[in-house]
Amino acid sequence: MATEKAQSSYRHETKDKDEDAAEGLLERAAETVRSTTSQATDLADRALAQSREVGAMAQNAPVAVREALDTSLKQQPMATLALVAALGFVLGALWKS
Repeated sequence: MATEKAQSSYRHETKDKDEDAAEGLLERAAETVRSTTSQATDLADRALAQSREVGAMAQNAPVAVREALDTSLKQQPMATLALVAALGFVLGALWKS
């Protein structure tokens, strides 16, 4: 009888320890999920901000190229013509391949 009580008590203690360990694991897993979610959200926010910046820069690029081309044409027309010819040659070679 005393042995049965001891075994029952041992099983109960073991069950309680297992439940406590499982709860601890669940809490750590939940914290890991929260942390990972937060990091992913931060990363997505930064990527969105960077893509907006790149989009704004891309919209300004044609204007900047045109201004640079106009300035170059006024200051060095022959060099600009040579540059455009070289660029045309490279684009033609890439198109053909």
